Amino acid sequence: MAKARFPGADIEVFDSESASMGIGFLVLEAAEAVLSGKTKEEILRLLTELRPHIRSYAVIDSIRHLLKSGRVRAGQALIASVLSIKPLISIRRGAVEVVDRVRTRRAALDRLVELALEAAGKNPKARLAVVHGNVLDEANRLRDKLRPLVNCKEIVVTDIGPALAIHGGPGIIGVICLSGEA
Repeated sequence: MAKARFPGADIEVFDSESASMGIGFLVLEAAEAVLSGKTKEEILRLLTELRPHIRSYAVIDSIRHLLKSGRVRAGQALIASVLSIKPLISIRRGAVEVVDRVRTRRAALDRLVELALEAAGKNPKARLAVVHGNVLDEANRLRDKLRPLVNCKEIVVTDIGPALAIHGGPGIIGVICLSGEA
């Protein structure tokens, strides 16, 4: 859109293949690269190298919003609801996929911690975000649980953003990591 509206401007379109803080972390990396004097070509190369190192995971509290958005069928939603199954989703190469199914919210949050540790580990260059849909207190508790386990450059707590919130609804919570390995 911006490129079309400002044809004379030097604008480059870059597909993050991500959402929420997956995009945010790439923007932060690009801004830091600009401040350090990198050229446009160097920045695009950096972003291209960093893009596959974004890991995004979220737990959906209620399958109802996935049903409304057409992401699951009615029969799947009924079974998931009766069994209290919490789908754990990931964004990989721009596509949303279910990577796990757990029986309770607590088990789902424990699984998020495991996935965050796998993604960030003790890498001091990693960036980690806890993202949420209207569950700030729970997001802060998850951050506090992660803080002593990882050695990240930072841990941010923020809203999940509309692209994921529309499918996950209120109560969605997740972790997004940029491993810092370019």
